[in-house]
Amino acid sequence: MSKEAEKRFTADRIYEQLRDRICILELPPGTPLREQAIAEEFGVSRTPVREALTKLRIDGLVTRQPGGGTSVSGVDLKSMRDVYSLRLKLTELFADFMIVPVPVGTIERLHEIRAATLTDSSKRDARLLGHHYNQFHETLLSTIGNEPLREIADRLFRRTARVWIQVLPDMDWDEEVRIMVAEIDDCLDALETGSADLMAKFRSDHLTTLLNRYNQYLTRSLI
Repeated sequence: MSKEAEKRFTADRIYEQLRDRICILELPPGTPLREQAIAEEFGVSRTPVREALTKLRIDGLVTRQPGGGTSVSGVDLKSMRDVYSLRLKLTELFADFMIVPVPVGTIERLHEIRAATLTDSSKRDARLLGHHYNQFHETLLSTIGNEPLREIADRLFRRTARVWIQVLPDMDWDEEVRIMVAEIDDCLDALETGSADLMAKFRSDHLTTLLNRYNQYLTRSLI
């Protein structure tokens, strides 16, 4: 691996780890992200850290402070409606670009995530459940054969991932787990039958349900 490629790999690794911590609220909104501290944690110079933070800013997950420095961005619940709506619209394209047959190991991985979700559900740990859902999302991404669509879908998902975890303590825990497992089961059915149209339909149906539940929650919280 060339030095330039190694540098990009390091920046991507830092970006992915920070992104995942932000998305499960391990790094909640307002948390300062100090370049030197991150560089020391990963054993690198500050250059790849700056690159990682730049990517996170593009994703809308961190913001630059007026006086300098970077912190985790806040979650604007109202603006997330638009992001969810766009995610829903993108599902119409999934059938056109689904890889058939699906990549090796995809179905097995989804079964593992399903089992882990059920096993860990009794812990009632929102971050842990969010971690499993993020893994579910990443696995489904591997079935999209169009790279630009895959990147856009991933970026929009990361924008909304924190919302569900943030409101989860106010929701019916058992019902949320049931809905998540049902979504995994539906996607497994579509992948095992090799139906791209069915996959797109299931994804659209579940996102519609999620958006409706989110709107109901937001309406209650504003009363």
